[in-house]
Amino acid sequence: MFIPSLTHETGAVLTVSDWASIDVKLASCDLSDLLLKPGIEVLKQINNLKTYWHWPGELVLNARTLLNNVAEQCVIRSKYDGKILTFTYEQILSLIQHLSPDYVALPAYLVSLTEQAYPDILMKSVEYDENNKSGTDALQGLIYTSSNQNMLCITDKKYAMDFSVMDESCACPACADGFTRAYFHHLYVHTPLLCQRWLVMHNQWMTNQMFV
Repeated sequence: MFIPSLTHETGAVLTVSDWASIDVKLASCDLSDLLLKPGIEVLKQINNLKTYWHWPGELVLNARTLLNNVAEQCVIRSKYDGKILTFTYEQILSLIQHLSPDYVALPAYLVSLTEQAYPDILMKSVEYDENNKSGTDALQGLIYTSSNQNMLCITDKKYAMDFSVMDESCACPACADGFTRAYFHHLYVHTPLLCQRWLVMHNQWMTNQMFV
């Protein structure tokens, strides 16, 4: 299955209400991102992952991006300052258990340890593919359509006077409210952050329909 990541840069564009408005009930969080911000000490103090996100649906905690070293530690390089953070396997598995996600995606090197000491975590193990491309495209002004054209670039000047919606078959909030390509062309140029929020919702809705 393909699901969006709340901790990816595109996931952070939307609020929980925005995700609900496009009928996304299953999402993921990258454990590497959470260990960088808010950090392990904060994570250990929250009740569970869904409480932290105020997420009403189901969550996958993705630990597959955690690398390991010869000292059998999980290693993360901070994307903020380049600092190397290390955690013991026990710290990571204990944290996963505490966060109590609905599902967990584990790296291979943690599976055998999980079988022995944390069988309840292994029972939540799942294989899936994150899909952040629709959001990444939206941030660049690329809009998904159901026509043979498949995708259009809203920054193209030819859309400056195009008063049709992004896609007639789309029921995302932007298309349902009748916002036009001309509007989003103007918005992307002058208020890009607001525009990107609408476009991410549109592209994610169109992506959802591919897997209905």
